[in-house]
Amino acid sequence: MRNPLYLASRLFFTTALFLFTACQKFIDADFFKHGHDDAKLCNIMKISSSSSFTNYRATFKYNYRGDPESVLFPDDEIGTGRPNLQFLYDKMGRLTDYFGPYLNGYYEFWFQYRYEDGKIVGDTSYYAGQYSANKRDGEPYAKYASSYDYDAYGRIIRVSQKNQFYDEPENISTYTYDSHGNMIHFENNSYARDYSGFDNNTNIHRTNPIWMFVDRNYSVNNPFTAANYNGSHLPVKTNLGTFQHGFLWQIYIDDATIDYQCK
Repeated sequence: MRNPLYLASRLFFTTALFLFTACQKFIDADFFKHGHDDAKLCNIMKISSSSSFTNYRATFKYNYRGDPESVLFPDDEIGTGRPNLQFLYDKMGRLTDYFGPYLNGYYEFWFQYRYEDGKIVGDTSYYAGQYSANKRDGEPYAKYASSYDYDAYGRIIRVSQKNQFYDEPENISTYTYDSHGNMIHFENNSYARDYSGFDNNTNIHRTNPIWMFVDRNYSVNNPFTAANYNGSHLPVKTNLGTFQHGFLWQIYIDDATIDYQCK
């Protein structure tokens, strides 16, 4: 059984990639109902940046299903705010864990996911703890429990998060999409942000449903215009001079070079 985030066959998306060209921003409801990985023909292999804001080299690895196994950085780049990234799956290919390990037996964050009727309905997240052999050890510094609400297109639009160690108000995060399928607003208890300036090309998150899920970003297009795109309409070079376009955990792609392996 495929990962439940993988919602349709490769055949559909091979067709979709050609039907929905870069000049078409609008993606209709049937597209979302069939699934999300319209750029599955390309896997991100490397992202690197050497701007004044951030400097890193990230290498991506995938399993035989095409699902991500890890995002690894050189040892001298790993530290607070930039752990390696690991993804674990059960025997049915379902994502069970997403965590950020350091090299010293500690992790920065760790998400463990809950399923109901084959669908991820929430997570328990842990921060600043110890691990060994891809398992958590002992109590973390912080722990939260979250539940997800989805829209009719399978996008997470609301997350309710509760602190498990301290009695504090539940944190509510909401994600708002426009008719073109782009996320235009994010808000939680303490922060809000609007997104605009979308291009007419394929959002980098859409190369894999795992990226969309963990970042809670299902946008069709990118909220910026890249310097260069590849033949699949994916950004390969950005030169924005900013520090606000995140991808995964603290990987900023404002000034970056992105390498893909495309079929």
